[in-house]
Amino acid sequence: MEPEEPACCGQPRGYRLGAMRGSSTIAGQIEALVMRLDGAAICDGCITDRLNLSVTAQANAVTRLLPGQRGFERSKAACALCGTTRLVIRRSVK
Repeated sequence: MEPEEPACCGQPRGYRLGAMRGSSTIAGQIEALVMRLDGAAICDGCITDRLNLSVTAQANAVTRLLPGQRGFERSKAACALCGTTRLVIRRSVK
């Protein structure tokens, strides 16, 4: 197991963004999950459930940093998994 890199750029360890495909970091797992949904919106609560994270704040720490990168968008809408209208993340399909 690789040691975690120190926090940088004001982001906590394990939450660095960019080039996360196939990564075992929480950020990488969240990016991969959102990308697999092919444009469907998902809320932080459902991300937490699907990835067995301990608290929703782990998902939120990543999803609030993704918008504006590689087609990720964050808005208030219905979650495709639970149907609740709340803040969700999706990736534009092009």
